[in-house]
Amino acid sequence: MDNDLVRVGALRVPLGTARTWLRDYFDEDSNRRSTRPFAFPAYEDFDTGSASETLNDGDLLVPALLNVRPSLAAFYGLQSVRGELEEGLGPVTKVTGGV
Repeated sequence: MDNDLVRVGALRVPLGTARTWLRDYFDEDSNRRSTRPFAFPAYEDFDTGSASETLNDGDLLVPALLNVRPSLAAFYGLQSVRGELEEGLGPVTKVTGGV
């Protein structure tokens, strides 16, 4: 029976439940119409208008698309360390080709 369970974060759920969650998450049409949508494709398609190695204010608000509501203080905190965050992106964008 353990083989039929999948760990999702701290939860252990039946494989069928996990499959339903994935199907619903990746249902682009439904998410665009739903009053309770999932983040796909909003998060994946979010275009901030800046290069992949540059963070702008729009990038700092992207967590809201994942239903993580950063406080205003957290937003200002991210702004204050933007340069350090961008330094960390340099090696990633070189490996991924800017994706």
